[in-house]
Amino acid sequence: MSKMFAEIKRIVDEDISIRVNQIDVILEAITNAIHANATEINCYFNSFDNPIKPEDSNIFTKRIDTLKVTDNGDGMNDLNYGSFINYRTDYKKALGCKGVGRFVFLKVYNNAYYVSKLLKEQEERSFKFDIDFDTENINKITTEVAVNYTEISLNSISSNYLNSERHIDRRID
Repeated sequence: MSKMFAEIKRIVDEDISIRVNQIDVILEAITNAIHANATEINCYFNSFDNPIKPEDSNIFTKRIDTLKVTDNGDGMNDLNYGSFINYRTDYKKALGCKGVGRFVFLKVYNNAYYVSKLLKEQEERSFKFDIDFDTENINKITTEVAVNYTEISLNSISSNYLNSERHIDRRID
């Protein structure tokens, strides 16, 4: 099969809808875990808004700034990573996948960090997915692994979603 490179920035800017929001990102991460045969999925949210103090009389809504999803699915094994690095792959097409979900993450966040501990391979694999992603920059470390574990951490909200100079704050609360 022949291969072609793709410009991530153009995919994110032009192929992924501006209507995508943090809910879409959360749903994509959970869907990925389900498709990876996970039986346990956890979502963690963090806010950098000022904490509420006991003496505060005004209660305000905190906005989500960072997101982390963990699961015990198949992880970034060779097959899944091979699919990840191919734009619009047919892998899991029968499940309704279009091969573009990971780009939804970059529509809202500038950085996606993946860590996958693989039982079968007895290996930890990690990489950063961003606009400048290089498919060769995956770290592989041999380590003792008792159960599969994958974590995706999303941070650094893009300026389309949080930009104080333009008075934009599209974070969910």
